[in-house]
Amino acid sequence: MTVRARTGRARYIAFIVESAAPVSRPQLLRTLQSAQRGRPSPLEVQLTIYADNRGIVRIRHRDKEEAIALLRSLGGATEGFSVRTLKTSGTIRTLKERYFPAGTAEGQD
Repeated sequence: MTVRARTGRARYIAFIVESAAPVSRPQLLRTLQSAQRGRPSPLEVQLTIYADNRGIVRIRHRDKEEAIALLRSLGGATEGFSVRTLKTSGTIRTLKERYFPAGTAEGQD
């Protein structure tokens, strides 16, 4: 049995945080965790890269649509920012090359 058979395929979603002021990684993580608490079945959303108000999350391929809806629901008037999803990919490399030019993807885990 391969690792992929046990863990499932991953999808990566690139997004941008639209805000007048920069949003920190801890602030985004708190908002993401708070949004997941109200869900009947929590999604496994992992923030892999976040720098300059742009980021990439990793999710299971079956949860893609739910994860996109969750990301788009983040923020609002109370938080002072909104999230716009940019692209979904099966590999993180594609998204890093497109949205994080060399040297800007420093917020990796």
